[in-house]
Amino acid sequence: MTPCFGASQRTLYAFPPAGGKNAILREWSVTLIAVTPGKHALRYRSASRSVGSTDATWTLIVQG
Repeated sequence: MTPCFGASQRTLYAFPPAGGKNAILREWSVTLIAVTPGKHALRYRSASRSVGSTDATWTLIVQG
């Protein structure tokens, strides 16, 4: 399966921070253009029958 806007995806087998379970690592190539100074949020949501829901939000501050 290819991520919707991802650069790569791979499985980390027996990943210790996931309690020894397998985890999916997705890496994205994201570029922000003409971003105004201030606080911004980038949110990623996905759902699958086998894994359930994922909801992750990254907050960044652009200084001007």
